[in-house]
Amino acid sequence: MKILALYGYGRRAVVKMDFAKIEEPHSKTKAKRVLLVAPVPISDIPEDVECIVLENPGGMMNVPEADICFRHSSVCLTTTERSSSPQGYFADVLKSGSIYVSGAYYARKRVPCGVLTVSDKGSRGERHDTSGPALVSRCREDGFEVVRYEVVPDEVEVIQSAVRRWIREGVLLIVTTGGTGLSRRDVTPEALRSLSTVEVPGIGEMIRSQSLQYTPMAALSRCGGFVSESCLIIALPGSERGAVQSYEIISATLRHAVEIRNGWAEECGSTVNAASRKG
Repeated sequence: MKILALYGYGRRAVVKMDFAKIEEPHSKTKAKRVLLVAPVPISDIPEDVECIVLENPGGMMNVPEADICFRHSSVCLTTTERSSSPQGYFADVLKSGSIYVSGAYYARKRVPCGVLTVSDKGSRGERHDTSGPALVSRCREDGFEVVRYEVVPDEVEVIQSAVRRWIREGVLLIVTTGGTGLSRRDVTPEALRSLSTVEVPGIGEMIRSQSLQYTPMAALSRCGGFVSESCLIIALPGSERGAVQSYEIISATLRHAVEIRNGWAEECGSTVNAASRKG
């Protein structure tokens, strides 16, 4: 599926389109908005919006809560509401970049995500959590829709309660940080393992093997990957640096893993590998 035309704000000529990043949720500045439409007469396109005319939008127009991604570009748009005149969707810019006429696009289902910080001191307010918010930002950069963030103590039952609740709510990717070391209070892997139906050993193996370039202590980490129902759960180290580095090591595999578990892989373009779909 191709882009047929791009119309900039107040212009009636086909242009290269550079998009600004979507603003963070707490910002008062509204995200940049774009209109996505099927082929229509130019007179039907409002002059006060940027517009992308798409060839054969078909399935995309039937998926009101999808991310629209452009091949060979970082740009990702997240649809928000229908447009009745002309028929199409309004979308916010999720990831910035440039797109051009004749570029290909595809609709990508959204992945609801939760970030869970496991920390006794953090849950009591004795330590400011930096690892969780850093992972929230990284997950959003990769196109995951972060809908839950919480700090809980190093207690098996509390960890499991949060994870079960999020799974019931439809979260499909949970990233935890903390509780993966050798301390007697480090119980995150045990809590997740007892909930899971499938363990993904390659996740932990990949993190440990590549983290050894940063510190020999990586050999002591018990981070790993688990699956419960339709949800992929990733357990990462507790420090901000360790959590982010570990996430980045396996980030290119996460969306594909969720797609495979939920039977979506074919819908995201079978000729595109997981790394090129990442954002």
